Amino acid sequence: MRKANNYAFIDSQNLNLGVLALGWKLDFARFRSYLDFLNQLAIKLGRKK
Repeated sequence: MRKANNYAFIDSQNLNLGVLALGWKLDFARFRSYLDFLNQLAIKLGRKK
């Protein structure tokens, strides 16, 4: 059986404008690292193969 791939597209302009509207500044490198961490955690918990 072939392993399915899932991808997420994040519209960075809308994300950036939303974050700025809250008065925050987003560190995109750290955000990417956080998303990778969540992905690895989901794999370890068996929620993703």
